[in-house]
Amino acid sequence: MPCVISSPSTDSGKTTLSLLLSCWAFSKGIKIQTFKVGPDYLDQQQLSSIGQPICRNLDILFKW
Repeated sequence: MPCVISSPSTDSGKTTLSLLLSCWAFSKGIKIQTFKVGPDYLDQQQLSSIGQPICRNLDILFKW
């Protein structure tokens, strides 16, 4: 089931919420694939460090 976490501005907690949901899923044995859009590379590293498949950046697919 796809889930999109977005907001109209920065510093709204999107990465924190994504990390919490990913950690919860990992603790329950649920495998999820995370994706990210945008230039901030730290979010991608944090989401990849949880133990799930690595976070994929979709910027290549979407040319802003």
